[in-house]
Amino acid sequence: MVSKGAVLILCLFFLLSCGLPLIMISRTMSFPLGTDDFFYMLGKYFGLAAYFILLFQYLWTAKIGILERLMSYDRRVSFHRTLGFLGILTVSLHPILILGTYAAEQIPLVVTPPLAYGFGSFLLLLLIAGSTFLGRIWGVRYEAWKYLHWVTFAVITLAFFHSFRLGSDMFGFFRYFWLALWMLHVVTIIMKFIHKVSRRSKSYEVREVREECRGVYSLIMEKPEAAYLPGQFGFLSAHLGGRWRIWHPFSLTSTDDEEFISMTIKALGDFTNRIGEIQKGDRVKLDVAYGGFCPELVKDERYIMIAGGVGITPIYAICKRLKTLENPPDVYLLYSVHHESEILFRKELDSWFENIPNWKLFYIVTSQPGWKGLAGRLTPDKVEDLLQEDLTGTFFLCGPLALIRSMRKFLIPKGIPRRKIREEQFVFLP
Repeated sequence: MVSKGAVLILCLFFLLSCGLPLIMISRTMSFPLGTDDFFYMLGKYFGLAAYFILLFQYLWTAKIGILERLMSYDRRVSFHRTLGFLGILTVSLHPILILGTYAAEQIPLVVTPPLAYGFGSFLLLLLIAGSTFLGRIWGVRYEAWKYLHWVTFAVITLAFFHSFRLGSDMFGFFRYFWLALWMLHVVTIIMKFIHKVSRRSKSYEVREVREECRGVYSLIMEKPEAAYLPGQFGFLSAHLGGRWRIWHPFSLTSTDDEEFISMTIKALGDFTNRIGEIQKGDRVKLDVAYGGFCPELVKDERYIMIAGGVGITPIYAICKRLKTLENPPDVYLLYSVHHESEILFRKELDSWFENIPNWKLFYIVTSQPGWKGLAGRLTPDKVEDLLQEDLTGTFFLCGPLALIRSMRKFLIPKGIPRRKIREEQFVFLP
């Protein structure tokens, strides 16, 4: 789901990234432009545009509350990945066009420190891009991939000194403007550092580790002093293998009126495969809460929840809160799993949906022979049949990416407003 506010931010981003470089280089243009001059100016333009794109990349993964409400974190990560590729493409054209012009005019290339800064920045950026776009082929671990992204700060730093020392556009107002952008970069680093120090300085006790089903564990933990909404997620770091592990995002399965905070985690990767090693009494670090997957942000009289597998976790917290309301809204929950044994929170869900009027629960099991209930893939046609073709209300989608995409492609042509399609994917890895 992308709100109007998010679209406005995206438009502003592209306006600044494409427009400001054009204004900056236009002051040094002399007309008419020859062929070599044109390609040289174009090379400068791509260099400046790439700097803006990379600088604003911080925006898409920043843990800022207002951004969480405008655009879901996983969607911003998707934009971050796409714009990162655009930045790589744009910055690649900068040395190609500049050096091509030098070669055409037979200008000797002298490698000065500012020029070396530029080449260094470009090579580091390729390293980051390789870890992201080729991560699955190379088998880059999540933690290594995350740490490599910190090199972005060095990329921006080297690119700044490269352009500040060599750029013919860096005079007058724009020299101060470029310096201000650099200071914004420095402030961002400082704020990130302060945020990480504040979160790393305190740990919380694990009160219980509950195995919900094979490979799925719930961590019941001491509650931090932070308000959160049902449906939001937090970042968790645990002490495993003699060291604190890098932060990983997980949905919260508790509500803020409970005396504890909980996360339910499925073993899917390097870190999550070790969650079962955590014991009662161990300490973890928490950073909460983020995300806009919350009915409080889109109040409605009817909610249709579609969950796949462990995607039930934020929806479980949402239902836990909605059931406590004096006049609960209508809720339809369509919950798809491979096998009956994978149904999480079944006892609680059955109790809530049996006792609250206008709450309907459907389990769909895809791969269990002999299952007597709804079977097969949760297709759009099956959703429409279960809802008796009544698609009014707000949709909450959480689960495998294929499920979410198929539902989105089904709902939008049906005239469901995008603001009424909330989704959570957690597709953060390369």
